[in-house]
This record gives sequence, structure tokens and C-alpha cells, in this order.
Amino acid sequence: MVLRHVKLSKTQLKQLHTYVRHSFKTNGNGFKIMLIDQGYTQSDDFYKAHGNYTIVNTCNTWVNTGFKESGLKACLWTPFDFGLIRKYE
Repeated sequence: MVLRHVKLSKTQLKQLHTYVRHSFKTNGNGFKIMLIDQGYTQSDDFYKAHGNYTIVNTCNTWVNTGFKESGLKACLWTPFDFGLIRKYE
């Protein structure tokens, strides 16, 4: 696993938070809708979300889009993690 430190301004953090928050579908009370027994293990959870996970729309694409919308360095498209990771070396 590769970890990178990404510095965000308060504005960028707020924009990223908004992007992540709006990614989830919510119930009538505004709470995220958990998918019961859908995690990889018993210690993780999956939630209903807007959009679909596909071979061309991966978790890396989701992160990259969030970075773009927050004014952070991002790739044109990144189905894999290394494209975005290289932006923060």
C-alpha cells in the first residue's frame, strides 16, 4: 500500500467533503443507506451510492473526480491508483 500526504486548504477540504457526502444515497432522514452484509469482511461496510462501479469507473476514478472537483491535482482519467499517486510524489 502506498500512502501520500495531500495538503488541502480549508476550501478544498470543504469541497472534498461535499463531494464525498453527495456520493451517498440517503434515506428520508438524511442518513446514508448501509448495504447489509455487503462488505468484504465483517469489519467494513458498503453503502448505496449515486453511480455505478464498473471497469472504467473504479474507486480510483471516484477519488480522482473528487480531487478535480476540489481543485486538487488530478489525472485526466485514472482507473488505477498509480496515476493519482504519482501526482503527489
